[in-house]
Amino acid sequence: MLYTHDSWSLDLPEGWQVEDEEECTLIYHPEGVGAFQISAFHKESGDITDEDLIDFSEGADILPVEFDHLEGFENIEVEDDAHISNWWLRKGA
Repeated sequence: MLYTHDSWSLDLPEGWQVEDEEECTLIYHPEGVGAFQISAFHKESGDITDEDLIDFSEGADILPVEFDHLEGFENIEVEDDAHISNWWLRKGA
């Protein structure tokens, strides 16, 4: 299933659910463990920069990442039984 938001889209496997909330989009499988939360920012002038992403990360310990169409930073934390991955990714504005 292709889910389309204002500025991005995501091809979801069968059975996954989407809930649009005020500050983010929540994506999960009702019988699975964990979830994705996606927030998007559009810059009025110019492209998003590494410095913009570093500001968004609010001082987290980040490492660079690169995918086919996106690049940016990630932070992985393990707390008790929770595995939390935060990604700050960019493409264009």
